Amino acid sequence: MTSAPTSVASDVAEPEQLSLYDLFIGMLTVISLGVMLGQFLLPSTAPAQEVLVIMDGLFCAIFMADFFGRLWKAHPKMSYMKWQGVTDLLGSIPAIPALRLFRLFRLARVGRILRIGGPKRVIREFTSRRAESALYITVLLALLVIMFGSLSVYAFESRAPDANIQSGGDAAWWSLVTITTVGYGDRFPTSPGGRLVGVITMIFGIGLFGVLTSVMATKFMAPSELSESEMPATHGDVERLLQELKELNERIDRLGPQ
Repeated sequence: MTSAPTSVASDVAEPEQLSLYDLFIGMLTVISLGVMLGQFLLPSTAPAQEVLVIMDGLFCAIFMADFFGRLWKAHPKMSYMKWQGVTDLLGSIPAIPALRLFRLFRLARVGRILRIGGPKRVIREFTSRRAESALYITVLLALLVIMFGSLSVYAFESRAPDANIQSGGDAAWWSLVTITTVGYGDRFPTSPGGRLVGVITMIFGIGLFGVLTSVMATKFMAPSELSESEMPATHGDVERLLQELKELNERIDRLGPQ
């Protein structure tokens, strides 16, 4: 008798589980699956393979941190491990490439929540929490710029005779220090194509870190939220108080001298 209401209640509560963080992890999952597909399709000797391995390791670290974070917040923890935690953990292990397929369960979970909530709910989440959405979009774009910058510069530099960037690790390191506008200087492109990639990466880096700085400033400088007791009275509160005063006056009149 109680199973149907419980099922209905859980279905109704599902949309509340949608968050910008879930969307962020879902988009990261899509990018990581693209990296996995590139590793599968490209020859093992291709220059891009080393860069893809490094990026895959980065995604594994992010998903592993996400797993431990969800496990820490889960109550009860065994319920999370039973339904979601096992696939989240397996999809985060870097040593076995076949386990990357378990990331599809993350994508399916986010897709199911999106179907329940609908596109209007997603738009409302982005517009109502602009600072948080800007932060997640900035991180996603930074990861994409690092990945494509590394792949592009290594593709050009691997054919240059006097190349300073000679491995996928060098390319990833160069892309990281370039997008952060640090310009460490130990690795730099020498080919015209590589230098063009460097210019594009620096432009994106300046823009992305400018957005990130403004988001962090907004977060720290924003006024703290008022508690319920500190919230100013609304029009409805005033109307309710007037109605109570009216009822109180009527009672006083009825208790007056007969």
